[in-house]
Amino acid sequence: NFGSEECTIWDWELMAGSDPSFQPAAVPFPRPQVSPGTYFEIKVTFNPQSSGLLQGTLEIRAGEDPFHLVKIHVALSGGGQAARMCLNPTVLDFGPVSVGQYKDLSFDITACSSGNLKIRSVTFDGDNPDFTFAQAPGAPFTIQAGNKKTITIRYSPSDPGADFGRVAIASNDDQL
Repeated sequence: NFGSEECTIWDWELMAGSDPSFQPAAVPFPRPQVSPGTYFEIKVTFNPQSSGLLQGTLEIRAGEDPFHLVKIHVALSGGGQAARMCLNPTVLDFGPVSVGQYKDLSFDITACSSGNLKIRSVTFDGDNPDFTFAQAPGAPFTIQAGNKKTITIRYSPSDPGADFGRVAIASNDDQL
């Protein structure tokens, strides 16, 4: 507050057209009082929903009373990095497995960029019942940047011969 009177911050919100990646904290009650020569910090969380330069405007309404408000516009900007999914390994070779037996192999889904990876679904692509999940993946879920989730596939052949299966993963990685 650069003025000579105490000022009340009555409200704040993102202006229309602002990227939803910016989320200001809720306005507290009682309303913040800012004495001359002091300040009040408004926390704005930035959680990029897309890549590239993201922008917004925070409008703050303050004054001595709610009928004589001054509007202050604060420009917001941040760089969003898209989520990327890395799989390791990308192929599971179960080798020979006897009918009536099973073998479990696992792969990791890693959020391999600085963006959080949102997994919408993990399913089998096709209708081969010899492949199942050893444990349900529990989608939807989010993998924080740099972290991973392990998925275990169970192969239990119902008849002799080669089998093929494929896992389909739906996510916010726009490159896959």
